[in-house]
This record gives sequence, C-alpha cells and structure tokens, in this order.
Amino acid sequence: IVFKPTTEIHLREAEIIVVSVINVAPSPKGTESGGQLNQSTTHIGASQSTLKGGSEAGAIRNVITNQQQPVAPPVEEEVARIRLKISAKATYSKFVLMPEKEVNFGPMPMGTSRRIEKFIIENHGEHDFKYIISKYQREASPQKLNIKDVPTQGRLQVGPFIISPAFAMIMPGGNTTVSVECIPESDVPRKFEEEIQIEIADKNPSEYPQGLLYKLKSELIVPQIDTSDISSIFEEHRIVRNLSSFQNIADSVTGGVYGEEERRFQFRNVIVSRTSKARFKIANSQKVPVDITLALRPTSKGQRIVEAFELDANRAQIPPYSSYYAVVSFTPTSMQSYSAIFDVIVDGQAKSTKDTRVAPNFSFEIHGEGHLPRVTILRPAIRNKKAQAMMIFNKLLLGRQATQQLLLVNDGVLPAKVDFYLHDVENVFSIETSNENPHPEHLVINDMTRKATAASAIFELGQKIALDVLFKPKTTQGPQRYEAALRLVVVDNQYEDTIVQLIGESYTDDITLDNIHGFVMADETSAIESGQQTIVEEDAPGKVIR
Repeated sequence: IVFKPTTEIHLREAEIIVVSVINVAPSPKGTESGGQLNQSTTHIGASQSTLKGGSEAGAIRNVITNQQQPVAPPVEEEVARIRLKISAKATYSKFVLMPEKEVNFGPMPMGTSRRIEKFIIENHGEHDFKYIISKYQREASPQKLNIKDVPTQGRLQVGPFIISPAFAMIMPGGNTTVSVECIPESDVPRKFEEEIQIEIADKNPSEYPQGLLYKLKSELIVPQIDTSDISSIFEEHRIVRNLSSFQNIADSVTGGVYGEEERRFQFRNVIVSRTSKARFKIANSQKVPVDITLALRPTSKGQRIVEAFELDANRAQIPPYSSYYAVVSFTPTSMQSYSAIFDVIVDGQAKSTKDTRVAPNFSFEIHGEGHLPRVTILRPAIRNKKAQAMMIFNKLLLGRQATQQLLLVNDGVLPAKVDFYLHDVENVFSIETSNENPHPEHLVINDMTRKATAASAIFELGQKIALDVLFKPKTTQGPQRYEAALRLVVVDNQYEDTIVQLIGESYTDDITLDNIHGFVMADETSAIESGQQTIVEEDAPGKVIR
C-alpha cells in the first residue's frame, strides 16, 4: 500500500475492499479438460463513501501478478472479497521564530570588539525537521532542502555576523538557540544589514515560496560628548567673556565664574579650610552610551598635583541622550592661589600627544584662591608695644561715666561676622550701639548674664560698624585704676583674634571742673585724622608716647 499525499490530510479509519479473482482460459485443442488455470489476481479498491474528517480516499491499489506463459485472454472469476480499514495523516513542519523577522543589534559604539544576540527556532509540529541557514541570494531561485546540501561547518559568516549553529535537527516540542555574533570591523561609522535564508525541511511551500527570509542589523556610531555648548556645560555658573574685567566689578560674587577667552573656571571667595564644590554638565547626544574618564593634572610639567582640588569620581558612563555632572571640590589650605587642568577623555577615542600624554576631548583650567574674612579697627588709633589697640579713658569722677567709639570696617573680599567678648573683672565697662552706626540692624548687643558674647556684628563688603564703649566706675569701690580687654573674634578666621585694651581711672575731689578735655583725647583725634597711630605705655593713662 503506497500513501503519497500532496497536501495536509488526515484519514481516520478509511475503508478499502480487497477483491481476489482468478483468470480462467479455455484449454487448447487436443486437451481433454475443459479449462486451465493461467493466472490469479488480487484487486484492492477503496470505498467511494465520504470518510471521517471531511476528506475523500483516493484510489489505492496494490497488484500482485504471477504470470506463467502467454495464454489466451483470461476470464476473471471472483474468489473472495475482504474489507479493510486504514488510517493515515500528513502534515507540514510547524515552527516559530523568536524574534520573528530580524535580529537588531542596535547602535554599537565605535571600538566595540563584539556583541552577541540570539534567536530561537521552536518545533511546534508532530515530527522532527532539519534546518539550514545560508546567505540569501536574490538572483538565485529557491531550492528544496536536500540533506546532501547540509554544510560541513556549523558556523556561517555573513558580513560582520557569525551564525552558529548554521544547521541542526529539532525534535517535536524542542527548540534550538541560534547565536549571532557581530564583529564590526570599520574605521568609520556605518550601518550593517544582511539577509539570511532559513530553509526548514517539509515546510508549507505556499506560505514560504521564497524560503524564510531573516534580517540581521547593526549600526556603528562614534561615541562623543557635546563640547560646543558652553552655556550647557557651565549652566550652574556665571559665564563672562573676560575674567579680568569681571574681577574688578564683582568681588562680592560667590560661586564659580567661567571666562571664555581664558578658558578658565574660577572658584571665587572660598574660605580657607572650607570646601566649595562646582558641577559641570557633560552631555551625550549620541545613540550609544559614552564611557568617560575624568582627570586633574598640573598646569605645567614642574608643578606637582594640587591637593586642593578633588574629583568625586574618575570614571562615568553616560546613557544615550543623557548627561552626567562632574563634581570638582576645592578646599584651600592657606591664603594662596591654586590651579589645575580638568580633562574629560572619551574612552576609545582619545589620541596620544608628543609627550605621550592622552589628548583629552575637552579640557579647561580651574583656578581658585583661599581667602579669610577680615575686619580692621579704624578707631581707636592708639596701639601699645604689642600692636594691640588701646582705648584710654580720662580720669573720671566717681559717679560719672564716659564713652568712646570703636569703629570697624570690613576691608576683605568676604562678608564677615565678628563676635565681641568683654573680659571685665570689675564690671565697669559695657558696649552699646552707636548713634553713628548706619546699619544698626547688623549689630546685636547681648545680655552678658545669658551669653558669653557681649555683642555680634555682621559686616558686608566695605561696611563700617561703630560701637560705643562705656566706662562707668563704681562709687562703692573708691578711686582706682581699671583695666579690661575687649576681644574681637572674626568667625572662620583663626588668625583674626584682636584685643582692644580698655584702661580707665576714677578719682574723688572736693572741687571738680567739668567739660575740660584731656590731652589724650585730643591727641587721639588728631592721630585718626592724620592716619597715624599713637603708641602709649600700658601702665598709665596720663603719658602719651608718639
């Protein structure tokens, strides 16, 4: 019985009839018998009735002949009739590809050695099948899969793509993972697109008349950062054309400033031992991630690495169409200038210079100075041999009080805060706000019984603040000499710890003359007006030394 289906078919208990006949021929002349058996034949025919499943059985015939010698045309005579039931099924190979139409590697950075992607062929049919992967030839006509055509190598290279395995057999319900390796070899950015043909045995020719076409794609892109948009890189800072002109008009500006002509970023007004941080935006406008290296180097060969500058991270990866903020910290250790070069290097794209140093993709100079807040005493102008300011009061009658002015100015480049500490054992000196103070809100007088500081003042750049120091001896203590110290501490400046020496003396007389100015006060006023300082002995208020 031969079964040769031309399409998918399923026969379930198809009925056939087997008929056995014999051929009877008349005997030749001179023979006594009336006939002779010459040939026996068995005929098999299929039932013409409609079968289960809606399909019809074709004619199936198997003829067995046993011929002896040529005789006269036989006469067939039926001997037996037998009914048989048969079942048969014919199907095409069923398969699924994931992904269905292509493997796309997407954008790949220039310099990538290799990348591997995969696709899966699954057998969803009822019998095993073999597949062969070959390069698609548009001018070639599709051919039926032949086992003899199976390549001897398990790998197939098509352009920059290497496919493995290029052929295999897949059992029913099983699958095979096909690995596709992309090795782009190009010095310029470009796109790769190749077509392969997957030939699967016993597939439905009406669904895939040209075979199963599959695409492999990749794109080679040069990773780079945006170095042209200065306003984006320094978006958190002030940008000026020239730093020298800006220096004269903006001493009070804190933060960072970038000068386009100098290609220099400057940390401004940073206090010694304080840390100031600046962020620089590095943008990636490409379709591939960018790996960058950040570095700080000296401005000259002989200069050593400056420890005042520090990077938060030395390496970073910027996703496609994204940005990264490089953070540089500046911590001056003294009142001096510091400088360094900030480099951004894209991995795989930098070239070496003559001095074997890797040329950065983007660089600029970083400059900073260490500053300290500073306040200068303008009045009193009298100094002792230790260069300390002295405030000497005239002899004062018990029961009366005298006032002298303490005038301070901020002549530094930073706002300053000054705390006043009054060391007075006898409690005869005190501090009050002066009427000549143009900004009384910047001066706060504290209660000495509650706080250690007698007063606190905040100075803007160039601002002057005046205080009145009051001397009022106590009548219960009798005539005597008083000494105290007013200590001025500038916050964030450990070197600005100034002492103003306070000296006063009280007396008692039977007859007193008021409104007579002492020679000490007159000399002090003339010294202030002339810009000179007066040196006074510490032991007596009545003796003045020029």
